[in-house]
Amino acid sequence: MSSTDAEVQLQELTAALRDLERDPTRLNQLFMPLQEQVRAESPLAGQLTQILWEEVLRTKRSLNFWRSLGEAEGELAKTLCDQNIRLQQNYLRLMQEQ
Repeated sequence: MSSTDAEVQLQELTAALRDLERDPTRLNQLFMPLQEQVRAESPLAGQLTQILWEEVLRTKRSLNFWRSLGEAEGELAKTLCDQNIRLQQNYLRLMQEQ
């Protein structure tokens, strides 16, 4: 495998990481040929590549989790803020009616 082929495969893997939630099997299909080639050239490099790949997947999953949690928190904060504003407006209307 030439370094250009490896670079292309790594670029494909990086692009596929963006779709991790939609198509996780595609990542393994893209990674396995690269992993096998690296392992054939150097067993130690193959093991290190596997460890790094697993860490990349864990990190990406963690990123997706925290991103979705942050979005949910933002939506909740907006809802609470909107409700607080409505409560204040209702209170002011009540006070004006008295």
